[in-house]
Amino acid sequence: MKTTKPFTLPAFDKHKLYAHISDCVSKAQDNTIGLVIDLFCGAGGTTEGIEQALDPDGNKAYVVIAGINHDMVSYRDWE
Repeated sequence: MKTTKPFTLPAFDKHKLYAHISDCVSKAQDNTIGLVIDLFCGAGGTTEGIEQALDPDGNKAYVVIAGINHDMVSYRDWE
C-alpha cells in the first residue's frame, strides 16, 4: 500500500472521516499492513513511531490514516 498523507480534521466532519477510512480500508484489503488512527495526535511522536514500525520480514507494518485531537495547537503540531 502506498503511504498517503493522513486525513486531518481541523473541524471534525465525521462523514469525511468515514469516507476516508473506507477508502483506505478498500485500498489495503490486498495487503497485511495495519491501518491506524492516531487519537490525541500532537507532537509526542506516536505517529512517527507507528510509521517506522516494521513487521518481522522488515516491511512497513502500519500506516497512520487519520489524526484527531480536540486541542488545535497539538493538532497543528501533528499536521
